[in-house]
Amino acid sequence: MNLEIHKQKRDYKSYMEAYDSLLKSSEEASDLKKIKIQILRNFTVEPLLPFITVDSATFGIELKVSLGGFDTVAQNAFEMEFDENEIDFVLIFNVLQNLSPILEKDFLLYNSKDISIEIERVAQFYKDLLTVLRKKTKLPIIVNTFPIPNHPLKRLADAKSEPSQIEAILKLNSKIKTLAQEFESVTVLDVFNICFRTGGKKSIDLRMWKVSQNPFSVDGMSAISVEISRIISSYLFTRKKCLILDCDNVLWNGVSGEEGIKSFYNEIQQMALNLHAGGTLIALASKNDEKFILDILESDERNLLKPQYLSAWKINWENKADNIKKISEQLNIGLDSIVFIDDSEYECKLVNELLPEVTVINFKGNEYLFCEDLILSGLFDTINLTEEDFKRNQTYKDDNERVKILGASQSYDDFLNNLGIEVEINRASIENLNRIHQLVQKTNQFNLTTIRLSEAHINQMMINNNYRIFILRAKDKVSDLGLVGIAILKSDSESLHIENLILSCRALGRGIEDAFMSAIKNYAAAQKFKIVKGQFIRTAKNDQVSGYYKKQNFISVKYGDHEYFEFAINETKYHGPKYVKVIDNVKEIVNESK
Repeated sequence: MNLEIHKQKRDYKSYMEAYDSLLKSSEEASDLKKIKIQILRNFTVEPLLPFITVDSATFGIELKVSLGGFDTVAQNAFEMEFDENEIDFVLIFNVLQNLSPILEKDFLLYNSKDISIEIERVAQFYKDLLTVLRKKTKLPIIVNTFPIPNHPLKRLADAKSEPSQIEAILKLNSKIKTLAQEFESVTVLDVFNICFRTGGKKSIDLRMWKVSQNPFSVDGMSAISVEISRIISSYLFTRKKCLILDCDNVLWNGVSGEEGIKSFYNEIQQMALNLHAGGTLIALASKNDEKFILDILESDERNLLKPQYLSAWKINWENKADNIKKISEQLNIGLDSIVFIDDSEYECKLVNELLPEVTVINFKGNEYLFCEDLILSGLFDTINLTEEDFKRNQTYKDDNERVKILGASQSYDDFLNNLGIEVEINRASIENLNRIHQLVQKTNQFNLTTIRLSEAHINQMMINNNYRIFILRAKDKVSDLGLVGIAILKSDSESLHIENLILSCRALGRGIEDAFMSAIKNYAAAQKFKIVKGQFIRTAKNDQVSGYYKKQNFISVKYGDHEYFEFAINETKYHGPKYVKVIDNVKEIVNESK
């Protein structure tokens, strides 16, 4: 991802030129992911389309937009089919000028009770709208919040008035965000926040509203289109897992071993700490003396990024590309999961050439603009943050403890016996939905099909009698790994089909995958199924599990051009590895409808 795109100030002309270029090249083969979005709107969004098309292309997306009728949102929601083969996303984009004149231009005409009733009316409108759409489609839905006016109608008095126009709009925004949490796969396009950070006067153009029924300026449309692109990208692509930083002229201003440190780039360090808190791994790759740098990190009071926040570091005089590769191997993550930041153009070009999978960013000295650009790049965006995200950095530290146990063991089998592995297998519930969705979308290595599913689709499976979704939690004497495995199963009259089996990479190599399959076989036996079936769909990243079914004693069966694997259930009890204690809460669920 090239951050320079957001540093260039695009005017309307440059957007249109880029838009025309994209339209001309759209008929040719493209590496961009083709996505279709249906917009239901109550204002003129047509001027926004070139912006969305151009900005989404910088995120690797070729976006095709279909528009509902002007100010016919409810009618469109009731009448449209929302064919999931034709549409990928639904955006409900409204402005208050048409949705609620009471909260906008007519605010002074109403008392507090009237305003409260109006807030509830608009919130109920959105609830009814989302209810209708959710009954018709599992597609991801995006809804927007509303900007506050640059000048509330009560002017200075608004700050201490009841009702306050600004407070009323903020209350409505809060209710919309709450609704987004109540409905599956609903995400907020936070136009209030976008206008706040862009600047109200720069985001809103009332002349545009009078001329075209579109209240947003060029700056406003640009900022909104980037945000829409970030949201869509977060659904489609895996966020980066690790940020690797150089030290000199990145963590601080100056070369520590020569002229010394002039000042610390605390904005960059604080950004790294914030990413760390949300589960991103932070590492260092620097050409320096390790002891000298670690002493600065630990002892200098101006430094925020202490060693305890680092998952790995390679501080030496070796090739940075080699060091980045070693960090990747140490953390057991792919090179395409890494973002590397360095101030040296030479080092950036070298890593780009030797490790093209790594996202490389050249830091040029303005930490405030740089941090803004990195956020807007969407590299570390995620729709939901789960409990496992907040625990991820601790998980990697726990792995270091396991390495110590391994080093003290006589053999690998001895290590596994000493680790005290325990797994618990349960039927999935709605409380697990975010984590299940995350594993389905993001896991690449132990993922037997890599078929990606939306939250709404997974939720439909949970309530469908033909489906069972099992979750696996794991722990050992070092730590609780949390929810690390899922099995998506579908039944017919005699067979139990494994539509997918997924295990987080941090739980691999300890027999947990074998224990999980034994539990599935035991469930099949208890339910009187005769056969368990599965399929392996090879990708560039899951080759390591290509032999999983054969290892579990499944036999290969051809159905036309497709290969499946089958296991005949002829016993009542199947056992996993002896060193894995299994708490199986699904095997006793009997007499389920097949």
